[in-house]
Amino acid sequence: MSLVRLLQKQGHIPRQQATGIIEIENDGGRITVTDKDVIQFVREFQSSVEGSGAPSENAKFFHDVRVSLNFYQRQNPQGKLDRLAILSKDDLTALANGLGQEFKIPSSSVTIQKNLKNDQTNYLGILSACGASLRDKAVSSKNFDLTLKSR
Repeated sequence: MSLVRLLQKQGHIPRQQATGIIEIENDGGRITVTDKDVIQFVREFQSSVEGSGAPSENAKFFHDVRVSLNFYQRQNPQGKLDRLAILSKDDLTALANGLGQEFKIPSSSVTIQKNLKNDQTNYLGILSACGASLRDKAVSSKNFDLTLKSR
């Protein structure tokens, strides 16, 4: 939820649309579907992205994404994705474009450095930590209170 908050605040995903967030790390990744500030679906996968992210180099990755999204739609027959956001330490615009064409929905690539404006950080977990610290009603209807007085 905290990652979704950060991506919404920075304008990478809209609050009122169903968005599939695909986090990509070296050893695999995770797909999270969010709709109106509510996490609807999470699935991890083991395939990683090869090379520049070109669709021709990543058949297994595309297959894993397709299987995940098909599973989501079987579990949520009314669920329809409005967009995909690819989150990675690398710019994977080619992969985002390929996924957008494959699933016929708008897709974008978001890098960690673009979010944190820090070239030294390449760990996706840092983004979630940043999102947990946001306390802005315009960001999300869900807030975290991490202070000692909240106990």
